[in-house]
Amino acid sequence: MGRVWIGVLALVVSALSLRAGESLSVSFAWPQRQSPSPDGIPATDDPFRSLSNSNAIPVLLRNDSGQPLRLVNADGSRGYANLSFRIDLDNGKSVSIRKKEVFAWAANPLYFWLLQPGETFVLEVKLYDGSWAWDEAVLRGQRGTMVPVYEETAFGGQKALVWTGHAEGKGVPVQF
Repeated sequence: MGRVWIGVLALVVSALSLRAGESLSVSFAWPQRQSPSPDGIPATDDPFRSLSNSNAIPVLLRNDSGQPLRLVNADGSRGYANLSFRIDLDNGKSVSIRKKEVFAWAANPLYFWLLQPGETFVLEVKLYDGSWAWDEAVLRGQRGTMVPVYEETAFGGQKALVWTGHAEGKGVPVQF
């Protein structure tokens, strides 16, 4: 009888399981700025997005698969650092912007975002809110390409319940 229950449990878990790297896309919904020209008509020759300490950067997570995807919520230690950014500077160097490490969690829930096929979730990122590790002084005045990266590695017995993989979006030109 025990083997029957194990078999039923295995069927349920396999029905919920998500294969690594299943289709999740990450992108920006970050408008290009326009500078007025001398005649007052907006110019479109400045492709760079400006990072401001007051603006949130909308990052989109989209389920491009044919089944629901569970993403670990960023409110706990497992999902806190899943989103990061790679900056490919015009001088050839690359810099990463990641969440700062948190060593003690007052609460550590394992909650999920459930994205249905075709559904998009928007994360509002404020790089100047104190939770991101990056050296603003080093990047000040630099131009480059900012690439959103979302990654979840397998962990313990929860692997079958959540999306695991690595998704990189298309980079956008930025000026620090």
